[in-house]
Amino acid sequence: MVAKQVAIIGGGVSGVVTARVLMSEGHEVVLFEASDLGGVWAENYTGFGVQTPANLYEFPDEPLPPGSDFTAGPVMKNYIEDYAAKHGVTQKVRRAQVESVEMNSDGYSVHFVEDGHTFVERFDLVVVASGVYGKASKFIPAWPGTASFEGKIIHASDMTEASMCKGKVVVVGFGKSAFDCVQVAAREETNSATLLFREAHWCVPRKILGLVPFEYATFNRFGAACLLPKWRNATPWEHAMHATHLLPAFWQLVSQIFKLQFGLKGDLVPEKGFIDDFWCGHGVLPHPTFFSNAARGDFKTIKGEIKEVRPKSLLLESGEEIDCDVLVAATGYKPGQSFLPAELQNAREDDGMWLYQNMVHPEFPNLIFLNSNTTTFTNITTASIQARWLAELLNGRFSLPATLEMKQEVEKVKEWKRSTMPNAGASRASMIQTHQVHYYDELLVEMGARRHRKQGCFSGLKEILDPYRPRDYNSIVTGEFKTRPAECAKPGVQQSADCFGFLSWSSMHFSWSRPSWFSTDFSFFAPSGLP
Repeated sequence: MVAKQVAIIGGGVSGVVTARVLMSEGHEVVLFEASDLGGVWAENYTGFGVQTPANLYEFPDEPLPPGSDFTAGPVMKNYIEDYAAKHGVTQKVRRAQVESVEMNSDGYSVHFVEDGHTFVERFDLVVVASGVYGKASKFIPAWPGTASFEGKIIHASDMTEASMCKGKVVVVGFGKSAFDCVQVAAREETNSATLLFREAHWCVPRKILGLVPFEYATFNRFGAACLLPKWRNATPWEHAMHATHLLPAFWQLVSQIFKLQFGLKGDLVPEKGFIDDFWCGHGVLPHPTFFSNAARGDFKTIKGEIKEVRPKSLLLESGEEIDCDVLVAATGYKPGQSFLPAELQNAREDDGMWLYQNMVHPEFPNLIFLNSNTTTFTNITTASIQARWLAELLNGRFSLPATLEMKQEVEKVKEWKRSTMPNAGASRASMIQTHQVHYYDELLVEMGARRHRKQGCFSGLKEILDPYRPRDYNSIVTGEFKTRPAECAKPGVQQSADCFGFLSWSSMHFSWSRPSWFSTDFSFFAPSGLP
């Protein structure tokens, strides 16, 4: 694949880091963004921000300013803008709305509206970096009776001022935006606030038992190995851990710890088990005071579903009626990207668009979905690694498998997810979730970078217990890994399957189930824990 002119659609973290990486490799890029740089961080509901610590949500090659833990939205917006300016991305931005992308014999034609005028430009490659969901695709259910409602109905993303919510406020949803919005509404003494939800989901505390940061449970290799279901290309020691059949009981214990720590009672206790719920797309890190505020009565929580919107109230399916002046729909987004070629839109199935490495449709290899068909818990890292993967593909460091091989690999992933994610619905294809370290490993191996990223003293122990953070992928974003023997590998060649140095004492060699395009099999364990 050779690209001379690259169109990037979307100016959030994904579009910005993609432009930064491709520009550093000499590619000509144009970044189309309809509003301000920053994507969801450009503007959102009042009080919005990152739900994770700063060291889990920052560009790998640019740390956030000190004191940015659980970064506020406006701070994140400025950070993204500064990053774009530092790397020359700002000069490549076209303030334009992409209307359509059409495939032609030598690339794609991008139709866009800029300053009220319609233009068409040709590109060799199009990168869709508009996110899985966006404000243009915000979803407000079509509740019966909304035409007669005398109050106000707004989407959570449009609740940009607390003053927009006065009187009896009902927030619908059970995600981070719903939690944030109902707490904002409850702060006004003249308001009464209610959180209305169809189903409670498992939440994760910032620190488990008030002591252990949550990332130690999932974002290190030990935690990733314990995840249920196990990764489809699990390593030998991961197979061994799962063979003990102890992990279901372990996760049951974890859920009970979370239940006790949050003080969950009644309808706030999820009906689904922790793994079934978490693996299928849920998982919120609420503000530490959220559940205690709910228990204290700062706002009401009601499990129910709207049957009808009446002039000054909401009638629930249960027959209960609750007064309402402002109805806030924290109900998420529907998949957008209506600008895509019709042939590609028609390829979307009921549970999403199935792509090779969550990025490439085998029939459209010059149209890349970069972090627009992938959901992980630290998506800024995901976008950064995917951007480097794309750059190395364009540079010829590795090649895509043949069309048939890509289709076969997609079918394997589809079969695995459909068997393990029965409740994931329309987002099943995009979900990686807490298995993100495994996903990152596959991208690194394919592009020829060492997947074991921990360095320094006790690197082997760090690989097991230290969570993977954006900074561990610094040299991936910059491309410096290619000049460092300890970080560079032959593209596509499988690397040592595990990092547990003590396993090397047995001199055992293992082969793990891997994608068919990996050409060589070697797998031994280095005593030092280094790649």
